[in-house]
Amino acid sequence: MSFLARRVGSSVRWYSRYLQTTYNPASKLLKRPEFEPRSLFVIATPQHIDNLLTELGSISSEYEQLQIIAASTDSIPSGGTHRDGVSQMWLDEYITVNDSVRLEERDDNLEDNTGEESNGVIPVRANRPWKKMQTRLQVNLHNSDNGISTITTSLANSAFYFRDLCFMFYTRSHGADQLINANHNLAELTLTLPKQIRPTGFRSWNKLEQLSFDEDLAVTEHNHNLIKRINGQSAAGYLENCKRIMNLGSKDTKIFIELSNSSVQSEPRLYEVVAGGGGWGEKGKMLAISAGCEINTGDSVKFFMLHPEERYKGLAVPLDVQNASGLFVETTVEEKEYRDAQHEEERVIQNQFGFGSELGYTINGLQYNAGGSLTWIELE
Repeated sequence: MSFLARRVGSSVRWYSRYLQTTYNPASKLLKRPEFEPRSLFVIATPQHIDNLLTELGSISSEYEQLQIIAASTDSIPSGGTHRDGVSQMWLDEYITVNDSVRLEERDDNLEDNTGEESNGVIPVRANRPWKKMQTRLQVNLHNSDNGISTITTSLANSAFYFRDLCFMFYTRSHGADQLINANHNLAELTLTLPKQIRPTGFRSWNKLEQLSFDEDLAVTEHNHNLIKRINGQSAAGYLENCKRIMNLGSKDTKIFIELSNSSVQSEPRLYEVVAGGGGWGEKGKMLAISAGCEINTGDSVKFFMLHPEERYKGLAVPLDVQNASGLFVETTVEEKEYRDAQHEEERVIQNQFGFGSELGYTINGLQYNAGGSLTWIELE
């Protein structure tokens, strides 16, 4: 548990928070803090949803004014492979709910809903067929310069463990939402954490290997998310002629491109190359970049590779970071096949909170989509 002092006007106020991450929880998922909480933000992997709802029902009776925000993601950060855990954040302040979208509003083929009414904790569901849903959890953080840092991720597919395709809800609004979607299962949620959760630094890691070329590379022609030419030559040709890639000869190799511009003071932008090459006329000379990319003529180019032998392995997290305090967000490593539940020993780390998604995450608009990517957000 942490206590933080901050000056408010002419006085000093003490804030309380409790963060905890539990891997392979063996019994109770949640631990009550030693202070009177106003909000609980909890992330669980899908197999723990039912038990989480049971515990939240008890907690909401114990703390009648408690705001609960709960969601399920693919993993709890630990290098991209840990799909069994829960992460909790207890605060003595309310979390601002900025915006939300109900799951039934996201489904184009929605049937009539079930007519159920929420009991105040268990979210109302809707009937819908199996389909891949677009989901989003956005967490805003107050920076020391009064700006906002934005983290976005996606929810887990919870169909094998829950009655809906995803799991996310809140029980009490504090902000612009005004309880419009409280106690409903959500496809999208935007929230802002109180100023006591203030970042002081961001550190990121991934498993990518930089590819080398004989010259510096720059975008010379592009259209939307297509890079047509690099250094005046076929963009795809640089990858087709890269011996490092060709010698592997593996379809499991993933390629990423980093774009940057020295004339603009911003972080390099990393995107996945989703298609390109093959020699089919003019289109075969282009590279298609993942959606949401920002490409400018003159951007410097670097190519990176996710080696096929590394694609399904976790990131080796530095020892000094494994038990560090703060927020963690990761890109979960994709699974090649179904795996039975692993009965590993429970491990608890205090002062940590985080979540992970196979679809990656963004921080201030920058994409982190390579499996095993991890960002540590140090807190004040």
